[in-house]
Amino acid sequence: MNHRKNIMIGVLISLATATVSNMANADVSFPPLEKSYLKQYPKIEVQKAINLSAINSNQNMTKETVRLLVGNPHFNEFWGNQWNYVFNIRKPATQEYVLCQAQIQFEKNIAISMEWNQPICKYLSQKAIIDEQPKPVVKPKPPVQVVEVKPAPAPESYTLNSDLLFAFDSSTLNPQGFSEIEKIVNTIKDKYSKIDNIKIIGHTDRIGRSNYNLELSKKRAFAVARYLSDMGLSANEVIGVGESQPVTSGCNGISKDEMKQCLFRDRRVDVIIEGLVK
Repeated sequence: MNHRKNIMIGVLISLATATVSNMANADVSFPPLEKSYLKQYPKIEVQKAINLSAINSNQNMTKETVRLLVGNPHFNEFWGNQWNYVFNIRKPATQEYVLCQAQIQFEKNIAISMEWNQPICKYLSQKAIIDEQPKPVVKPKPPVQVVEVKPAPAPESYTLNSDLLFAFDSSTLNPQGFSEIEKIVNTIKDKYSKIDNIKIIGHTDRIGRSNYNLELSKKRAFAVARYLSDMGLSANEVIGVGESQPVTSGCNGISKDEMKQCLFRDRRVDVIIEGLVK
C-alpha cells in the first residue's frame, strides 16, 4: 500500500505543474487579506497539499468536490465563479511559514484553473507533499571521542548556473532556482560548524550592453542573497560584476543562439564561504 501511495503522490506532484486551461495563465487579481472572514490562516500539511494538486490536475472537479477537499473559500464568495484561499506554507528546513493566496476559477461550477499569488507558493505547496512524508529512522552513529575543528584552508566557492535559477534575461528566481539554492544551503550547513563570511557574486555573459549586464548581474546576486537569508544564511557582501570575469573562451563567428549556448558557463552566481569546517 505504501508503494502505491508513493506512486500516487509522485503523479500528483508532476500533474500540479501542468496548466488546466489557457485561462490559468491569465492575470489573476487576489482580494485583500483583510476581506477574509478568517482570523487565523490554516497551515498546509501533506493531505491538503495532495488535495490542492488534485484540483489543479482534474478538469471535471465540481465545486462540491473542491469544498470537500480543501474546505469553503476563505472569503465571502461561495456562490461566485472564483474561490480564494489563504494558507501558511512552511519553508524547507525551517520553522518559518510563507503566507500564500490561492485562487480557483470555476466555469459552470466546474474547476478550470488554480493560481498562486507568488511562484514560491506553488513550489512550496508541491514540496510540502514530500517534506511531510514520514522519514526513515536512521540509527545514530557512535559518538566520536575527539573532534578537532579546523579552519577551512581557503575560502570555498559554490557556483550556481544562472540558466537553472532564472529565465533568460530575468532576475526572478524560478521554482528550480529555489531547489538549487536549497541544495547549496544544505551542503554548507552540513560542512561548516561556523560561518565567518558569505560573499555572493553575480556574473553574466558578454551578450548585450555592458551596463545592462552589470545591472542584471547585481539583481541576480541579490535575488540569491534574499533566498539564502530566508534559509538562515545571511550574506556579508553582495555584488555584480557583469561580463567582466568570463570563464569561457572563443565562441566567435557563430550565430546568436549558438553563442548563447557556448557562453552558458559565464552566466552564473558564485557563493563564497569562509568559516570553520566540522
